[in-house]
Amino acid sequence: MRKRLFALLLLFSVAGIFALTSTPPAVGATDTEAATTVEATTVLQPGWNLAGWTQKESGVGAIFEAIPSLELVYAWESERQRFSWAVRDAPGAVGDLEVLRPGMGLWLYLGGGEAVSWTRPVVAASALVEVREGWNLVAWGGSDRYGTSNAINDHSDSFAEVWGWDATRQTFVPHRPDPGGSPLASGALSRGSGYWIRSAAHTYWAQSGWKWLLPWVKQDALSSLNSIIRNNPPLAWQMFRAPFLDPPFLQRDAHVLDTLDFWSSPGDSGEPALLAQLEATPWFSDGLDDNGAALLFALSYSPADYRAVLFESNYVESRRVALSLAGEVSMAIVSDVPFPTDRDVFEILESGAQALEAYLGAPFPSEDIILHLVGSSFPGFRTPGRVITVQHLPHDAERVDRTRFFLVVAHASKRTIFHELAHHYHVGGPLWFMRGWRISWKP
Repeated sequence: MRKRLFALLLLFSVAGIFALTSTPPAVGATDTEAATTVEATTVLQPGWNLAGWTQKESGVGAIFEAIPSLELVYAWESERQRFSWAVRDAPGAVGDLEVLRPGMGLWLYLGGGEAVSWTRPVVAASALVEVREGWNLVAWGGSDRYGTSNAINDHSDSFAEVWGWDATRQTFVPHRPDPGGSPLASGALSRGSGYWIRSAAHTYWAQSGWKWLLPWVKQDALSSLNSIIRNNPPLAWQMFRAPFLDPPFLQRDAHVLDTLDFWSSPGDSGEPALLAQLEATPWFSDGLDDNGAALLFALSYSPADYRAVLFESNYVESRRVALSLAGEVSMAIVSDVPFPTDRDVFEILESGAQALEAYLGAPFPSEDIILHLVGSSFPGFRTPGRVITVQHLPHDAERVDRTRFFLVVAHASKRTIFHELAHHYHVGGPLWFMRGWRISWKP
């Protein structure tokens, strides 16, 4: 009971200690982490500790399993400015903390008499956190030992105070961006630690080094994501937590970020109405997955009248198939009507790609194939009756690191799907084949 009362009184003690005016020396740092899976290690002392949840969302039981000597955990709900808590297997105890989310700062009370080293993965979502007006308890998922002045530079007008915790001395530590001589102050933030922030405004904190947490995402897509952070931080916060961003990161995923970047652009170049309509759909707002990414790809290439239909009625399915030479390839089907019941379209797609590989003796040139079934006639497609559009994402013939996008429309039949897959191979296939195809079309 004493420990629980102490935790409930932490906020009041924070308010008193935060009246200190000492300032730390400035510390600089650079992003030198390798583009691999990133981990955070925090040495937890017996007693109270302030640490961050940097992993994927999980039930609160996961932290008790990871730290056997952990007795009590508190989180801070910034929206309601109150604590929530959970306790390990205490008879009659009632706690209201059920879910741990990336970016959460946590008070942890450890029993026993020995320090514990807690190592866990760091996901990108922990490095883009929401900060509300008032007090916040958040994790630092950015670069380790990163200078406070650089870390809060973009929020210097709103972040009034930043405080950490020295678990060895069981005392608060002020973090200040300006130089100072206090031995208690710190000028750097440690990956995996938790920090109290008093903010004057509702904002989103993109922490330095977040790109290192997405080593599988190509540079162009990272640039699009960075642009979304600048133009639409709430949307970026949602994207950092969307399943489609996890590996394997496909060409369709890169196009999704490019589309959202374009729609979020300020001024006349953006598409605010389309973005608002997209954000109102459950399949997007509940967390964009691989199927949703394929659907958004189809939406971005559809004429306005058909796009409205696809927003209202859509059927999406995707799977990964193994080709003989290219290995695993992702395939998706998008339609505004139920898929045909008289044939397995995925089987047709796979057999067509296998046939092309066998005929040319070279791997299929794309990691991603999207087949778009259109159930009605629309002027933008210029084809009566049921049609199929194959979304082509081939590599440029001269620069294989660039991507071009093609929309091909055709009648629905096995022969037509094979034909359109051959176009796919023509445009993005081996350079000798590409050049030969070009030469053959010269006048």
